[in-house]
Amino acid sequence: MDFKRFRKVEEIYLDKNNIGTLEKGVFKHLTNLDVLSIFDANIEKIEDGAFEGLQFVSSLYLDKNKFNITSNTFQNMPNLQNLLLNENSFTVIPSGAFIHSESLSTLELSNGKIETLEKGAFVGMNQVNILSLSNNSISKLPEGCFHGTNLKTLRLDDNRFEILSSELFQDLSTVTEISLINNSIHTIDSNAFVNLKNVRKIYLNMNNIATIKFHAFHDLPNLYTLALIANNLTTLEDGIFGGNLHNLRYLYLKNNSISSIDKDVFINLTSLINLDLSNNNLGNFVNTGIFKGMKLEFLSLQNNSITRLEKDAFEGMTNLEVFYISHNPIKEIPSGVLDSLKNLNKFDIFNCSLKSLPKDIFKENKNIAILNVGGNEFTNLDVSLIKPLNRLIRFHDYNNPLECNCQNYQLWHWLKEKNIKIYKEDDKDNTMSTCWEEGKKLKLSEMETKVCKRKKNQLPIGNTPEIVGTLSATFQMIGLFSIFVFMT
Repeated sequence: MDFKRFRKVEEIYLDKNNIGTLEKGVFKHLTNLDVLSIFDANIEKIEDGAFEGLQFVSSLYLDKNKFNITSNTFQNMPNLQNLLLNENSFTVIPSGAFIHSESLSTLELSNGKIETLEKGAFVGMNQVNILSLSNNSISKLPEGCFHGTNLKTLRLDDNRFEILSSELFQDLSTVTEISLINNSIHTIDSNAFVNLKNVRKIYLNMNNIATIKFHAFHDLPNLYTLALIANNLTTLEDGIFGGNLHNLRYLYLKNNSISSIDKDVFINLTSLINLDLSNNNLGNFVNTGIFKGMKLEFLSLQNNSITRLEKDAFEGMTNLEVFYISHNPIKEIPSGVLDSLKNLNKFDIFNCSLKSLPKDIFKENKNIAILNVGGNEFTNLDVSLIKPLNRLIRFHDYNNPLECNCQNYQLWHWLKEKNIKIYKEDDKDNTMSTCWEEGKKLKLSEMETKVCKRKKNQLPIGNTPEIVGTLSATFQMIGLFSIFVFMT
């Protein structure tokens, strides 16, 4: 390759070629080059000095090739800021691989075959904030491999980590976000993240985590979000969230197999506002006082095999705004169970086994704006149930065996008068408010013409006794008058 004629060129794209080897000095005449892309070009070797003369290059794209890296591969590019090395076949990041790349701010090493990170592998990368090593074959982070870095985000998804311990995260005190999604992690040791004092977000979804040891998340004063979605957790024991987690606000535990929670497991999480426990096996553990007094604003208990709720299960949860408890075989909700939830804005009990609700169930929940009672076994829903909800804007009652009667029509009519939406967002034809009559499914709106519409000039039912009484008295007077005339 001869680039003598392209001295003034600022961008060159050599993608999808069959280059084989980048020889020393091959680009030395491209002294004005800013962007060099050699994507998917079957590069098997990069000779030391190949990038000689590229002092102004800011972006180098070498994705999907077959070369190995040495400590001199990326020398002679003092202004290199963006380096993409995704989908390559090298297995080792050697010591000092990026020592000549002091201006580097973006480095991508995902979807490759990396197995080993040598000590000092990333030394010299003072400006890189985000490092992605996702979808490789890394199982260890040797001591010193991140020495000299100032990383903010470290992505290690889709690798081969099995145990998280304090030895794993050395020289990462500047990291604020770390992601280890879809590894083979089964255990989190005590003090596993003790060297990540500035971390704000930890993502451990889609692993095999079955054991979280005492104080596993100890001394993480800045932790804001912790995600443990789709693991093998069966119990949450006291102490696993102990030790200075006072700023934790979002905790995601959905899609596990949790069937037991110690009463005080959340007691240390004084700032927690969002707790997702959906798709577990909690059953009636929700009634053991584990939520009492929590400052949650969001709580999801969907799909947990809950069969009953105790009146005081959610006592003191005055900040709760969104509450999902759908897809549980709950047959009855006791009066007063929602009384503490005075700020409740959205309540979802879809697809439970409810046949009725206490008439005063929402007496303390005047802020509810969205209410979903669909998918239950209600045959009648009285309008008095939801009349206290002055801020209601959406009401879902679909998939209930509602009878076609005036009681249910009255509810539908009231909702219509108040301009409250009674259908799902994808149901613009308003077909969800339906009832059943002799095995046929009808719209509740049809009840107006069937049995519930007053005839023209029909007198109000409430005045009938008075009218009947007046007519009776009139006939009696006529009778007496007739007798008087006859006798005369």
